[in-house]
Amino acid sequence: MKIFIPLLFALLITSLTQAQTQMNTTTPRAAAQIDHIAILVENLPESLSFYQKVFGFPRLEDPFRDEVHAWLGIGHGLSLHLIEDTWTSPTIDKNNHLCFAVSDLQGFIDNLNRLEIGYEDWPGAKKSVTTRPDGIQQIYLQDPNGYWIEVNDSLRP
Repeated sequence: MKIFIPLLFALLITSLTQAQTQMNTTTPRAAAQIDHIAILVENLPESLSFYQKVFGFPRLEDPFRDEVHAWLGIGHGLSLHLIEDTWTSPTIDKNNHLCFAVSDLQGFIDNLNRLEIGYEDWPGAKKSVTTRPDGIQQIYLQDPNGYWIEVNDSLRP
């Protein structure tokens, strides 16, 4: 569970930063902003391939210049830092998840089907979509390490 505490904090800050950016007010900027989210992975090449093929995230320059770190651009000047290290399988719960927004959820789902990657709705029904009370549609999938990822269509026109 301790792996997810920094991740949850980072996601909270990201949500707050995006909400503030979307507000058309004179609200002052936060003194600190999220820079990146780091996740431990068991197999760096496999995880790197997954995030590039599924999400199309571009690879960024690796400041460490080694074989155990990879950086991906995830939008809004943020990055996802993949770190391969000694793997101890964490307790993974769907409530602890990354979330990425797309403008075309069906197109994203079509790509998942092409790549033969499963997805489900919030309750766990395979190949199903959840519609939130605000009309946003969302699906959930797992990366090669078992981390949950929500994908929603909050960027739709």
